[in-house]
Amino acid sequence: SYMHGDTGTGAAFGAPLRDDPAAHLYVRTAYAVEAPQHTWWDAENAALRALTPVPPIVAALAAVNASVVAAAGAGGGLGSAIGVHIRQAPVDAELPGVDAAAVYGAGVRALRKWRRVATAGAFRAEMGARDAAAAAAAAVTVPKRWRRRGGWRRRRRPAAAPALPHWYVAADDAAVVAELAAAFPGRVTAASAGVAAAVAGGGSGGDTDWPPCDAAAAGRSVGCLRVALVDLYALAATRELWGSPWSSFTEAAVR
Repeated sequence: SYMHGDTGTGAAFGAPLRDDPAAHLYVRTAYAVEAPQHTWWDAENAALRALTPVPPIVAALAAVNASVVAAAGAGGGLGSAIGVHIRQAPVDAELPGVDAAAVYGAGVRALRKWRRVATAGAFRAEMGARDAAAAAAAAVTVPKRWRRRGGWRRRRRPAAAPALPHWYVAADDAAVVAELAAAFPGRVTAASAGVAAAVAGGGSGGDTDWPPCDAAAAGRSVGCLRVALVDLYALAATRELWGSPWSSFTEAAVR
């Protein structure tokens, strides 16, 4: 085990995998596997992309995509949206009864730092800046002139309404999604748009059922994990991804 919480030797970012040619290796790690003699980034990505989600997640993703199409109009869909992943919950409070320093070791300092940076406010400001840039780009200079104080000047006037981006938002706090949806009305979609459809279509048990997301399980119940997978695949499908530093979830969506 390369997990610090398991007291694994070498449980650190970038630690090389100790090889044993006579053994089959099973590795548990919080980081990308550093074993170039056996695997590498592109090969791992290909394996990840070959995985097939269970039917309820496929259905939820289809519903999410349809929701974006309905909001963004013709040519919409997740492929036209910008994905936003916000990981801001304090690492010391996210798992009740778990000592973050004991689990993450020295890396906990970096996690604390980046959680304080990747806030909803920071992303909201950047989203607003992108809107402003889109509006500015829609303003055009036209050749119409008029005389003013003996000179000629060109006048700027707006062209058609600017094409503002649609956002797919995933966050570790539902209140953050609600905040951004209120700030950018009609232009924010989240996993909830598809989960309701998947839940309504389930009920037969096993992979076709969708258990509830149990808050008491700190987001680790089967239902919560399925919501997370919807977020992961949806973020990966967007045309542009804005993620949180030091987040393996952002990294997985990129991969």
